[in-house]
Amino acid sequence: MEIYFSKSKIIKLLIVSILIVAFCIYLELFPETIKIKNWDIEFKKLIGVIAIVIGTGGIIINSKKLTKKSPGFIISDKGIIDNSSNINIGLIPWKEITEIELITVRGYKFIVIHVEDNDNLINGNLLKKALLSFYKFYYQSPIVISTNTLEINIEKLQLILLENFKLHKVPNS
Repeated sequence: MEIYFSKSKIIKLLIVSILIVAFCIYLELFPETIKIKNWDIEFKKLIGVIAIVIGTGGIIINSKKLTKKSPGFIISDKGIIDNSSNINIGLIPWKEITEIELITVRGYKFIVIHVEDNDNLINGNLLKKALLSFYKFYYQSPIVISTNTLEINIEKLQLILLENFKLHKVPNS
């Protein structure tokens, strides 16, 4: 099963990213016009620079997703491939998966895929290692899936994953 990127969801995220960057450029250029209690001009400028960097990252990432023709998420008899995040781990075989869990963090729902050997998945460049390590620490697994950019809702994806997990999971001997 292939699940593709939702162009409408990505366009909404792009608009939000552009608005954040635009507001923060304004904050950089005219910090004295924005009144925030106990924030001096230097602090506003620092926050502005940080938000511009993050917002620009969002623009770049979502622009790339908007032009992708490949599926954002693949479920096969071999396992799953999550291309929806920017941390592509590759194929996660069913035999490595121990649990599929739906969690809610500050109102946002995520699917956490627990695997037998978390440390085996934490590789790649420094940023990828840092993000995967953060996920492992915070969620007890480096595999955290969001449907923010996919043509499926989180509950339906979880149901499909659980059905396939039961179908393809090889019992421990």
